Amino acid sequence: MEKIKEHIKTFVDISNEELDNFLSFGKEENLKSGQYYVEFDQICEKISFINKGFVRFFHFNDGEEVTRDFLFENNFVTSYRSLITGEPSKVYVQALEDCELITFKKADVEKFYDISHKLERFARKAAEYQFISIENYYLSFLNDNAETRYKKLLDKNPKLVQKIPLKYVASFLGITPQHLSRLRKII
Repeated sequence: MEKIKEHIKTFVDISNEELDNFLSFGKEENLKSGQYYVEFDQICEKISFINKGFVRFFHFNDGEEVTRDFLFENNFVTSYRSLITGEPSKVYVQALEDCELITFKKADVEKFYDISHKLERFARKAAEYQFISIENYYLSFLNDNAETRYKKLLDKNPKLVQKIPLKYVASFLGITPQHLSRLRKII
């Protein structure tokens, strides 16, 4: 639980007592590599901290998988759209290696928002960070070439990127696996 405490405390100044009270509602959950955290058309009623491992977000477009994002350890994962609206998820979230998660039910998290303005502030800041991440991704597609996008992904988490199957990295970058192979040779 130390990683999640440190993560939350980077966003807000919160007492250990208040944090421990909230964290007592978290349940340890394990996902095997390839297992889904949430599937398309499933309502997501949980949010989890990735203590170990990483996941990818993807959807299908004309029958082809399109990888939209990767989340690595020390991040929260959920299908935000589904969690917030209560509507079915429009993405799949899949473990790309065995994951250790700390999972919270939506109802428990919302109760704590009423009790703790600091936790509510943390959630707002985390959501803002997620929005910025998504905006940066789209801006990168508008402004950067594939080589620059690949370098940014490597900078984000170089050790884990090496573990991601090339077809998913290529999909995330919007290029073919062959083009990615050429990029990897020059970088």
